[in-house]
Amino acid sequence: MPKSKAVIASLEMLLYGGLIASRTSNDSTTVVMERMERLLQYTKVYPNVQMFISNVVMRIPSYDGDFEEPWYWADYGEDLFTYSFYLDKFQQMNNTDDYTTAMEAIASVPLSAVNEFTWRRQRNHNITMMLLEKMSSERPFHYFYTTLDDSAEYGFNIREAEEIRNYIADEEHGLNSVICPVYPGADEVHLVMLARYAVNQI
Repeated sequence: MPKSKAVIASLEMLLYGGLIASRTSNDSTTVVMERMERLLQYTKVYPNVQMFISNVVMRIPSYDGDFEEPWYWADYGEDLFTYSFYLDKFQQMNNTDDYTTAMEAIASVPLSAVNEFTWRRQRNHNITMMLLEKMSSERPFHYFYTTLDDSAEYGFNIREAEEIRNYIADEEHGLNSVICPVYPGADEVHLVMLARYAVNQI
């Protein structure tokens, strides 16, 4: 760090141990926040180092399979996707058929899986919003990127991204889409950050 001009880093790696770990980790919000505070300390100790930090809204795959997902995705992944998609669609469009589809999908999923699914999403989203508040009050990072991975038209992830965009767009927070961009596509984000750093040096 003392010899570095910039840091390009994944929030999922720093806080959870990796992108897949961010979807499967059982670490408490308190533990993750302790890691976040450690990251924020670096920005104070090395204020001249440009920090480019990426963050991913947790995806909701539409298939059964737990190769890169929590245990419950093996048997209930498609049902959880359907529940998320149609419940959100109902809340946006107010079509009761969508609500019925969502409830039928979730009926076969164990409550333990539903609770873990919603808890983990809320934990990760809360951490993102906390960091946006830090960006608003202290601006610890030069850029804070949020990307969406494997997104459909509706779903819990779409509403989370909307809340993030609305927070950034609110003028009283002093942020904008240049400092805190939000866009679909997670795989190329570090190349984008590297390119932006290069442009800043020209």
